[in-house]
This record gives sequence, C-alpha cells and structure tokens, in this order.
Amino acid sequence: SIQYTTSSSETPVIQWQLKRDKPIPLVQSYGTRILGKLRPEYKGRIVIFRNGSLLIHNLQPTDEGMYEVEIAITDDAPTAAQTLNLTVDIPVSKPVVVLSSSTVLELSEYVTLNCSHENGTKPIYTWLKGGNPLESDERFSLSSDQKTLTISHVRVTDDDIYSCTVE
Repeated sequence: SIQYTTSSSETPVIQWQLKRDKPIPLVQSYGTRILGKLRPEYKGRIVIFRNGSLLIHNLQPTDEGMYEVEIAITDDAPTAAQTLNLTVDIPVSKPVVVLSSSTVLELSEYVTLNCSHENGTKPIYTWLKGGNPLESDERFSLSSDQKTLTISHVRVTDDDIYSCTVE
C-alpha cells in the first residue's frame, strides 16, 4: 500500500510502471481520468483512485513484479515516487497421490508414494497416515520438496490410508 498526502487542491498527474529490464508504462492519469490508451493486457483491468492507488482486477501471474508510482501535483513541485513489490499466488489445486507399485513384500521392500497437483504457487506438502500427520519414523523418508514419501522395510502396521495435503 502506498499513500500520499498533499495540501494542494490541484489534481495530481499519476504514472504507474512495472519495473522490468526495460520499464513497462502501465497507466498515466490526471486524477482518476486515464490518459492515452492502456496496454491490451491491462484494458478493463485497471482503476486509478484519487489518492494515487492502482487497482488491478483479475490478477495474473504475469502481473507479479516491482511497481513504481510517480505523483506530480504541479510542474514546479517535486515529483513523489514510491515502489512496491507485488506477488501473485495461484490457489493450489487438489493433490493426487500415486503409488509406485501395487504389491509390496513385507520387510524386504519399499514403497514410494508421489503427491502432485496441477495448479498453484508456493505449495507446501504435508503427508498423513490414517488422517493424522505422519509420525517420525526412520523408515519414512521425504524428498527435499516433500512431494515423495518412501517407506522402506514395509511392515504390516504400515497398511493404512496415506494422503497428502497441499497448501
């Protein structure tokens, strides 16, 4: 959130840009009236408020990045500038667990379970056994990204419903 205050009654000129290798001008306005044409990818998605705030409807992953706003009240007054970083997260879809094989010999083999999801950013995986968090056991190992659970030296007591959650 960026805020500015002024005692001037003049209408501000507000300019927003997305900072990339080459800055991308998003919108310039006189108060809340947008000047010129918007880039096609922002048409119908941008609103400028009198206080300089920018509202982007229907956020897309491509909207993520560093934004800069410049606000000028008069030609002879200094321009105020501020930057902020926008992160766009996509909700995580329901995960699917896939078993590596359908038959496992007790004590002599291992079984691998893979958890995957189609959509979402920054997923955090949690494994459950019988609906409860997986208890610490040296035979249970998780991949570094927590997506794969391997149970070594399988026992009869390992027979249960395994599931994963993704947040």
